[in-house]
Amino acid sequence: MRLQSWSFVIPCILALVATACSGAPVQSASSSSPSAAATVTAQPTAAGPVAVKVTTLALCNESYLYWGMEHGIFEKHGLKVETVKTQGGSAGIAAIVSGAADFSFTNGLTAILSFNVGFPIQIVAGAYESPQPPKPPSQALFVKPDSPVKSPKDLVGKKIGVNELGGINHIVTAAWLRKLGVNPQDVNWVALPFPQIVQGVVQGRLDAGQAALANIGANDVRVLGDPFREGVNKVIFAAYLATNSFIKDHPGVSEKFQAAIAESIAAVEDPKNLDAQFALAAKNCGNDPKVLAKQPQQEYEAAIDMATMEDMGKLLIQEGYLTKAPDMTKLVPEFARKK
Repeated sequence: MRLQSWSFVIPCILALVATACSGAPVQSASSSSPSAAATVTAQPTAAGPVAVKVTTLALCNESYLYWGMEHGIFEKHGLKVETVKTQGGSAGIAAIVSGAADFSFTNGLTAILSFNVGFPIQIVAGAYESPQPPKPPSQALFVKPDSPVKSPKDLVGKKIGVNELGGINHIVTAAWLRKLGVNPQDVNWVALPFPQIVQGVVQGRLDAGQAALANIGANDVRVLGDPFREGVNKVIFAAYLATNSFIKDHPGVSEKFQAAIAESIAAVEDPKNLDAQFALAAKNCGNDPKVLAKQPQQEYEAAIDMATMEDMGKLLIQEGYLTKAPDMTKLVPEFARKK
């Protein structure tokens, strides 16, 4: 899946937008029914903060978001956050374009590809990057302990679970396989939410899966490798997007959101908050805090490294998703860039 693979994602996003993300992809965390398209952001008033909807994958790695909501950091910056669950970055983009959310939790590769084909979006805040040495790897391509798959070459013809076809985990894992001599088109990709990927591997419905070690938790698996560390090195794994119209119509709100994310990240990285952070993350992602505390963490960063963005554009060209990278300065506004 190369240039053709992204072409199927575009109509999927458009279809989600056309139906206002109805069905399963987007769901408000405070409601049992799918979100509908609507004007979801209140205007600032003297009575209280601006209400914004933020998409989430309910990952353990989103501990900074949970912390900021729990400890009043967003309110301090004049915002009240409501989360909207999605399965992947494309659904998040559909949510903000349709009006079902204001900020989309989306990986950097999906953001670049979507911007390149004309989606009116900008990256307004970072979340985390793939960790660099000396930090340990935080991602894994994994199998059951007794799986006959001993190396990536054994995955030919096998089913590999990723959270989203054409998303960052799919693209990076495919690049890693290609680097190791496996044609990504010779494996069967299956898109599932992360919890279902882990259980699919553990219960034998999938031959392999790709996820963060934090999301694998205490499940008994065998790791074949880290596609991010071993395949492409550094990428912006997660960031927050907003539409051009939202940024224009709500001046200063995106800057406040970025500042709140930065303060929340600083809080969860404070050593004195580690135990409380893992407990809060576990509560929101359905894991064991003691297990999370032992897992390698992502490289949290609220500002966007423009050099990494340029490298990611080169990766997409290398993998055949782009013929030319877009102007990253038009995708990332000045206030969101790493100084």
